Amino acid sequence: MNPVEHVNEAMRQLKDAGLYLGTVDGDPGPQFRAAVLTWKKENASSVVSAPVPVEILSKLQHNVWPLEADAPAFFGYPPTLSPVVPPFRMTYEGTVLGKISVNAKLVASVNRIFAAVAAYFNHDQVALDASGITVFDGCYNDRTIQGSSRKSMHALAAAIDFNAAQNGFNTGHGTMHPAVVTIFKAEGWRWGGDYSGRTDPMHFEACR
Repeated sequence: MNPVEHVNEAMRQLKDAGLYLGTVDGDPGPQFRAAVLTWKKENASSVVSAPVPVEILSKLQHNVWPLEADAPAFFGYPPTLSPVVPPFRMTYEGTVLGKISVNAKLVASVNRIFAAVAAYFNHDQVALDASGITVFDGCYNDRTIQGSSRKSMHALAAAIDFNAAQNGFNTGHGTMHPAVVTIFKAEGWRWGGDYSGRTDPMHFEACR
């Protein structure tokens, strides 16, 4: 399915559940997002920590990414960007995305991660939306680490943020679904929710 078809399928599922009263038009507007949040609250017991099946994890590759200090030499600066087409509907500031751009060295890894997440949630767009991964909040951003002169992993296009509104700084583990975290870690990525001190649960980065 293309991104609009994913949205329409999610809208139909929410309509069947009596949560979405709008039209099935592929536009993930406020009414649709509110319906997803309602679904998440009503299904909180099903959106809990659960082991990721071995058949999904076996398709991932536990990369040993560079130490953060060595990341600029490994990934290159400025980075070479390449597209990734998510296998589910993803949005940025409410707009449906056909693709995202990441460091060219991470394309295969991100494709495996997205495929594994989609498989874990049985390609159910509503469940994927509830997981937090379908709200894209940026990858490449040529900036330094906050409070430091060192380049951020975002400046290397080697970090991705999701669902920042619900996973801001110092919010512990935020609302990111544990399966999403498990899958990223299985690919060797580091999660900001594990930081000591100020946590950053929206943030995943390919470094140690």
